[in-house]
Amino acid sequence: MRLTQPLAAEGCLHHAALAYLSDGWLNASLAPGQGMLDLWQNHYVSNLNHTLWFHSLEIDVNEWLLFVNDAVRSLSGRGLTMTHIYRRDGRLVASMAQDLLISPRDA
Repeated sequence: MRLTQPLAAEGCLHHAALAYLSDGWLNASLAPGQGMLDLWQNHYVSNLNHTLWFHSLEIDVNEWLLFVNDAVRSLSGRGLTMTHIYRRDGRLVASMAQDLLISPRDA
């Protein structure tokens, strides 16, 4: 993931942009067997908590960042995902956790 328009290197602007990018839809690992389309069409999804930890002062959202997402747990309509965010050189720059509520629309 990266920005499509270049961002100036001012203060903590790139950290703020990474926080914005990390709150996008990164919960595909919790999607039912039918995939993301089924999830959006047949379920209500709510982000209950989004936590982001920065591990580096050197973050450049103009460059490609790798988001590695893993479903830690999904049970009774609640889900937890963990994501690690890496630079191209393999350095870990941030980690993220999201707690979700997933409910079928017909329930």
